[in-house]
Amino acid sequence: MIGRDIYNNGSETDIASQFKAIQDSYPNKMVTLSEFGNVATFSRQWEAGCTWSFFMPWYDYNRTLEPGSAAFEGEDHEFAPASWWKNAAAHEAVLWREDLPDLK
Repeated sequence: MIGRDIYNNGSETDIASQFKAIQDSYPNKMVTLSEFGNVATFSRQWEAGCTWSFFMPWYDYNRTLEPGSAAFEGEDHEFAPASWWKNAAAHEAVLWREDLPDLK
């Protein structure tokens, strides 16, 4: 598995060229967007050819500690605002645990 970290790049075309370069260099490896922030939406990346095996943006861990707080409910974020997550979550290529078979 090859992980790519990308920050502050809103160009899905540029991100796709990075993805393709990695795939060309390591054709038998899965490619993941392992760390990122402030990038093009998941849907724009996918449409440009970035078929990431998985992705994980930076997030504000401290916000997750108090689910009832105003900060937890906030839509803004330095690296991946709620709009980015909502775009990704709504994409048909994103799988959820419920989409997978029971492997027990």
